[in-house]
Amino acid sequence: MSLQKEKSVSKKINLNILVFFRKYPAVPYILKWLFISLIVGGLIGTASAGFLQSLEWVTNFRENHLWIIGFLPIAGLLIGLIYYYWGKDVEAGNNLLIDTIHEPKQTIPFKMMPFVYLGTMATHLFGGSAGREGTALQMAGAIADQLSKPFKLTPDERKILIIAAIAAGFGSVFGTPLAGAIFGMEVFQQLPTYSFAIKMALTILTLAAGFKGGEVTPLFFIGATLGSALSLFLPLPVGLLAGMGFVAVFAGATNTPLACTLMAMELFGSECGVYVAIACTISYLLSGPTGIYGKQVVGEAKHSRFKNYLNKRIGEI
Repeated sequence: MSLQKEKSVSKKINLNILVFFRKYPAVPYILKWLFISLIVGGLIGTASAGFLQSLEWVTNFRENHLWIIGFLPIAGLLIGLIYYYWGKDVEAGNNLLIDTIHEPKQTIPFKMMPFVYLGTMATHLFGGSAGREGTALQMAGAIADQLSKPFKLTPDERKILIIAAIAAGFGSVFGTPLAGAIFGMEVFQQLPTYSFAIKMALTILTLAAGFKGGEVTPLFFIGATLGSALSLFLPLPVGLLAGMGFVAVFAGATNTPLACTLMAMELFGSECGVYVAIACTISYLLSGPTGIYGKQVVGEAKHSRFKNYLNKRIGEI
């Protein structure tokens, strides 16, 4: 009798759950994405932590053994050969992620993660001028996209997954470095006024030669040093000019003025909002139909002259 009663209670509970889910069909969807987000966040956070720790090790080794910089050309050759023979399908890097978001096709190869990780480690070990966020984004995208098949995600859901992964990768890798960037603003005036030009040239040379790493950190440095150099001509505080340059150059290079304005207000305080908004908007408008990500789609023309570029990829212009 008790067994039948238990079965009856269990059946009633299952029926109530079924009725609840039918009444609120969004609940299963939300629970599914909460579960996926926990997995993706945990995996990407762990990978980013390991990446940052490894980066600290190789940086410390290089600083204590400066002679290793002499082997930079050999390291670049090896990285280029590895990608040429075994990594052509992942060589596009961040552009592959952007392309997959716009036009989801085959799963992003998982080998993108170890390839970009090892390439970035070698670049930093031998003194190449590159950032870290590009690596974090590629690692995050490669990890997250492997979950699209097990969870049977639709193309639209896969877009959400990759976008969430990119956000997680960017946020995790810049947890501490952004605080360091703010501190660095206080000493930028001690650098030569031409530091931004040297950093720009070295970054272009490093990435064009095939070394792996990010573009964002160098852009932050270039913008901040350029802003501080302008203090020679503009009667504004060096810190404010450095902060404006920090985000304005990035806004123009990535076509993200709103995000950069909000980032500056979060980093430097809401008081600078008007100044950085003007700087980011002008940088965005003057950069034209260009950007560092060739797969980015032109969603809105910055000028009537550029209307023909609507819905085209920047790399095709």
